[in-house]
Amino acid sequence: RVNLLNTLALEIRRMDRKQMIPYTQEALQLSRKLNYEKGEGRAMTNKALIAYDSLDFGNVFTQFEKAQKILERVDDKEGLAILLRYRGRAHLDEGHYVETLDDYLKAIKLADDVGDITLSIDVKSNVGYLYNVIGDDNKAIPYYTEALDQSIKIGYKAGMAGAYNAMGKTFKTQ
Repeated sequence: RVNLLNTLALEIRRMDRKQMIPYTQEALQLSRKLNYEKGEGRAMTNKALIAYDSLDFGNVFTQFEKAQKILERVDDKEGLAILLRYRGRAHLDEGHYVETLDDYLKAIKLADDVGDITLSIDVKSNVGYLYNVIGDDNKAIPYYTEALDQSIKIGYKAGMAGAYNAMGKTFKTQ
């Protein structure tokens, strides 16, 4: 049930960010009651996203740090990959590009290690975007191309659409 609540919180974030809060709170309370640290770590990641969505950047990184400690302790590589992807985005928004790249590259490695191809694809697109932001389009294209190739290989339509869109924008600005 904790896993379902955490997943639901992430999914509902796309439609109604405020509804993420009660699902995350319930997941956190239940995971602590059950002493289910993996679920607690993922709920703490969701708490960081709630802070991010509220533009509470001081709390964002505090929550990510708490979640990371838990996820590392229980060796939840997929949970860490998810955390690093989102923390990388928070670093990007703060202009911390070195930290962004570091988080993204670690997230790709972890996602690949656990076989989460769609997560790996999505983070590769994030790396491409980072390179666009810093004005290095030549480094962006290989990441978008790899994301596209992998998306085609597994039939991941959202990944294909994202990569095509990003590549089009990149070439348009060159």
